[in-house]
Amino acid sequence: MKKFFLTVCSVLMMAANASAIPGVKHFFGNVSGEYVYYRDYTFNRESYVGFLMYDESTYAARYFAPAADNLAPINIELIFTIDSTKDYIEMTGERFLTNITQDDTDIINYIHDLVYEFAARRKKIGLISPEVESDGKKNPSVKYKDSSVFMESGFVSHEDYSQFGGEVFIYYDYMIPIFNIKKIMDNANHNVLEVVASGILRSSQDKSFSEFRPFVPVTKKVSPKKNKKTKPLTVTLEKTQNAPETQITIDETWADAGSTIGGMFFHGDDALLVISCLEKGQGYIDVLRSLLHSELTMYTPVSSISIAKEKDRTLFYSDGIDTDNGTVYERIYVMKEKDGYNQILLLNIKKEEFESDRKYYLNILKTWK
Repeated sequence: MKKFFLTVCSVLMMAANASAIPGVKHFFGNVSGEYVYYRDYTFNRESYVGFLMYDESTYAARYFAPAADNLAPINIELIFTIDSTKDYIEMTGERFLTNITQDDTDIINYIHDLVYEFAARRKKIGLISPEVESDGKKNPSVKYKDSSVFMESGFVSHEDYSQFGGEVFIYYDYMIPIFNIKKIMDNANHNVLEVVASGILRSSQDKSFSEFRPFVPVTKKVSPKKNKKTKPLTVTLEKTQNAPETQITIDETWADAGSTIGGMFFHGDDALLVISCLEKGQGYIDVLRSLLHSELTMYTPVSSISIAKEKDRTLFYSDGIDTDNGTVYERIYVMKEKDGYNQILLLNIKKEEFESDRKYYLNILKTWK
C-alpha cells in the first residue's frame, strides 16, 4: 500500500514548470518529465512507442517490442533536441541511449515521422479545452464525443493520414501529454494507435519511462466472501482551515493511520481509504489528470478508466497494476464539492478482495457525507 500512498500524494499536488509543443496552445502545458506511451498496431508484432518531454527543447522517444515466439525483444531509446524558437518542430540533434544496428533504421525513421506528423496535426487542430467541449462553435475543426468510458471520449477529427492507411479518425484529448493524441482509428473503426499509459518522472532515478513495459495481469476466479458481522464505526473528520467537516461509516476492522494528510485508514493489507480536501480551483480535471499518471512501478492502464457523474459527486474508476509483483488494484476516486472546497475520497483495494466483496466496499462509499 506504500505505493498507493505516493499516488494519493500526487493527486493532491499538481506539477508546475509547464511548456508546450512549438506552435501549439495547450490547455495544459506539458510538464517537465511527463510522458505518454502508445500501442502501435501497424507493426506485425506487439509494439509500443513512447514520448517524453524533459524541457521545451529536449525530448525522448522509445520503441519497445516484447519478445514473441522466436523474436528477440527490441528496445530503441533516443533523446532529440528541437529549436524551441520556431513555431513548428525542427530537430536539431539526437543521441541514442541504446545500442543501434542497421536493422533499426526503419524504426528510427518512423519515430522521426511520428514526431513531425503528430506535432503538425496537433497544431492544425487548434485549441481543445473544456470550453470547446461545451461549445463546438469555438473550434469547428473537431467534434467532441462524450462517453463515460475515457478511451471512447475525445475531440474527433476526420483526417487523411497515408502512414496509417489513408482515411482515419484521430481522437485528441487535452488530458493526454505531449501531442494530446488519444487514439487513431481507421475507416473500419479499428485502432491503429492508442494510448496505453501516461506518467511523469518523479526524480532523476525514476526509470518508469525507459523501463516501461505493458503488464497483463493473471485473472483468477473469485468466490464471494462471507464476512463476519462487525460493529459499524462512524468517523468524523473535524473542520480545519482547509477542509470542511466530513463523516464516513466504516467498522472496527479498519485501522486509523493517523495521517496528517487527512483521514487515512487501512483494511489490513487489502485496502486503503483516504479522505482529503483539494485546494480551491482544483476539481474534476485535476483529479483525472493525476489519475492518468502512472509512476514508479505502478501502472495505470488508460483503457481501464471510466467516469460516473452523479447528482452531488463524481466517481472515477480505474485499475492499478504493481509491475513488481503483478498485484492488481481496483481504484475508486470520489469527488464532491462542500463549502466551496472539493473533497476527495480514494479507495484502493486489491482486485480479488474487491471482487469477492463488492457490496461491502460500495456500501462504505454510500455513507460518506
